[in-house]
Amino acid sequence: MSLTTLAGDTLLLKGSPSTLFYKHDRTLFIVDPGHGRKRAKQISKAAEKLGGEAVVIVTHFHSDHLSTLYQGFQPSTALAPVKDLPMVQDRVMRLHYTFGYPFTGAEDYLLFKAEDVVNVEPLEAERVKPLRLVPLPGHTPGQTGVETPDGVLYAADSIFGERVLQTYAVPYHSNPCQALETLTRLHDMVNRLEVIVPSHGKPVKGEEAERLLEMNIERLEDAWTALTEELSRAPASVGLLASKLMKRYGAEATPTLAILVETAVRGYIGCHGAELEPILESGVVKWRVRKR
Repeated sequence: MSLTTLAGDTLLLKGSPSTLFYKHDRTLFIVDPGHGRKRAKQISKAAEKLGGEAVVIVTHFHSDHLSTLYQGFQPSTALAPVKDLPMVQDRVMRLHYTFGYPFTGAEDYLLFKAEDVVNVEPLEAERVKPLRLVPLPGHTPGQTGVETPDGVLYAADSIFGERVLQTYAVPYHSNPCQALETLTRLHDMVNRLEVIVPSHGKPVKGEEAERLLEMNIERLEDAWTALTEELSRAPASVGLLASKLMKRYGAEATPTLAILVETAVRGYIGCHGAELEPILESGVVKWRVRKR
């Protein structure tokens, strides 16, 4: 797989997630090196071709964005957002925060796995000049986008491509309320950016970027509307709510997808806590719209 020029000195290695490259003087910045042995070889080959001291920027702590680190690809330095740093370093914390269960990483139904990544330092603006760091919380607490001087924004998992929306029903965000605020800010940035790069999906610009952002916003808003309508009719458990959402958006239900959607549902409950209340019904915790 070859590198594609997005604009100026900003290059992209396509994948899921895609990886951004930017060469500045003797430093080669690499954003989200991805996962898997094949990817590690691709990243290593691209880094060797471009030359320079490889500095990796991890946008957030999810395993599919970082598992190549020191497991096939050896950068000079690796940096990660301060709020996400503990989960980058410790795989048990990473899995626990991602799914809500203390998985070990050996489970065969998990999509992606990564070892501990101890040799990672805090991501700070001074260390990555001339790149610009853009806070994009919601998907994870510390998710951070990277904007190059060429006007290319690597938006990480703050925005998802159409195929991901079709497959996963509800965009996974630990805090959907924050994610909506982030998407709104990105929508306001479209006109000054040359390209927006979702980690999972093709690069977009102009009207196409606006349309994709609006699709993501609409899905998050519609999911909350669907949840409140369901909970207005009768109390429901997190599992039942997740099942309803998967059916609503025509996603193929699997145990793995159900775990992800349940996590997103808990995110909605968490950020809309003042509007909902739990009850115990037949030994099961269920949620309902709070009576006024």
